[in-house]
Amino acid sequence: MSSSDKHMTQPTKRRAGRVPTPPTVPMRDRLLEVKREEIVRVASELFFTKGFTHTSMDEIAARLSIGKPQVYACFSSKTALLAEVCNLTTMLAANLAAEAKKSKGTPTERVAYVVRELSRRVIEGRINLAVLFREVKHLPQEGIGILANNFHSFNHSFQALLREGMKTGEFQIIHPAVVTHAISGMTTWMYSWFSPNGDLTSDEIVEEMVRLALCMVGVRESEESLRLKAIPSKPSVRSAIQSVNQVKAREKKRVGQ
Repeated sequence: MSSSDKHMTQPTKRRAGRVPTPPTVPMRDRLLEVKREEIVRVASELFFTKGFTHTSMDEIAARLSIGKPQVYACFSSKTALLAEVCNLTTMLAANLAAEAKKSKGTPTERVAYVVRELSRRVIEGRINLAVLFREVKHLPQEGIGILANNFHSFNHSFQALLREGMKTGEFQIIHPAVVTHAISGMTTWMYSWFSPNGDLTSDEIVEEMVRLALCMVGVRESEESLRLKAIPSKPSVRSAIQSVNQVKAREKKRVGQ
């Protein structure tokens, strides 16, 4: 091999030894996604407070301090924006159930996961759901189709998870379709009554939803067990709960004497 050949092959060897870097999302695409999220957030608030028909794209743009053409660059029409607002939470719910269906863990653990995360998403996206149920009549046909697909996907995945629990003997239910509608309805309806100023915190409400859902499928666990499982990342809180339970037990024993 000539010296010129060696010179030409050396750079190739160095390139072959490099670790390829994963593709990155272009900055422009990331900024566009952030802009879309902000438009959806502001539109949700205006649709909720003023109604769909009384909200204009000009108002949405003005609230964001951007030009109306920038809004139309992300959404072709106000109804397309409404469809995005309405389908946001239902899409997340469908993805949650599909993820749980394929993931590892017992059916009980995965049902608890779906109900816990769904309850959190409903609380966070309660304005979107309020807009959905109030303004669904204004959705374009395409938006209604996406909505129906999201509902079907959630029901299909969750029912499959319930049937799996029936086969393992964990769940004591007869009609998984009915139970699916009961659990999804119970969690979804929180949008209408949840208040951040209520007697219970959002975390307490979420865990109560998990407890009720597990009762629906026939899983019987003590309240203490469920509460401790709900907060595995907070050992100080778990210790506090255990201490309170110990005090209660000692008090009962003392009274009994």
